[in-house]
Amino acid sequence: MSNAYLKFYYDNVIGLLSKESLQLVYVDTLPAPAALDLRNRILYIRNIDETEDLDLVLSLIVHEIGHALFTNATSDQLNKMPMHIIFNIIEDGYIERMVCKKYPGLKSYLYKLFDYYFLGETYTEGNKITQICNILNYNCKGIKYNHILEYPHFVEPEDIEFLKDIELMCDSAYTKRYKRFLALQQIL
Repeated sequence: MSNAYLKFYYDNVIGLLSKESLQLVYVDTLPAPAALDLRNRILYIRNIDETEDLDLVLSLIVHEIGHALFTNATSDQLNKMPMHIIFNIIEDGYIERMVCKKYPGLKSYLYKLFDYYFLGETYTEGNKITQICNILNYNCKGIKYNHILEYPHFVEPEDIEFLKDIELMCDSAYTKRYKRFLALQQIL
C-alpha cells in the first residue's frame, strides 16, 4: 500500500469520525503513530512504514480522535496539575468507552490496542508507584472488556478502595471528570 493511499484512507476515516475538523499533519518522526495537540486541534500522524501493523496504527488514531471528541479539559489544564498522569489514565479509559458507545464497530480496534499494550503483562516491574499506576491504567481501559487485575499485596485495603473509586471515574456517566478530579486532588 502506498503512503498516498494510506494518507487518503486516514484523512477520510478521521473526517468521518471527528465532528469538527482537525488539522492533520503528517510527520516523519513521532514516538507513536499518532498524537493529538488538544489545544490547537492538530492530529499528528507519523508517515507509515509498510512493515507496521495498519490496524494498530488505525487503533491509535481512533484513540486520539476520542480525545478530540470527548476530552473537555484543555492540554494546559492537564499539564499544570501535579497528578496529570493519573488524570490521563482516567481520561483514556473514559474516551475509549465513549468511542465504543458512539461507534460500536470500532471496539475491535480499541481492543487490539489494549491487547498490544496490556494483555500478558504482569506489572511487577518498577517501583511500587509505577506498578500501581500500570495496574490502574490496565483496569481503567480493561474494564470494558471484563479484564481487571488485582492490586499488589503491598497496597493497603483502604487504598484499594480509593483506586477502585478512581477506576469508576472512567465510566461514561462521569461527564465532569476534570472537576471531580480536581476535588479529589485537593483531598490528597
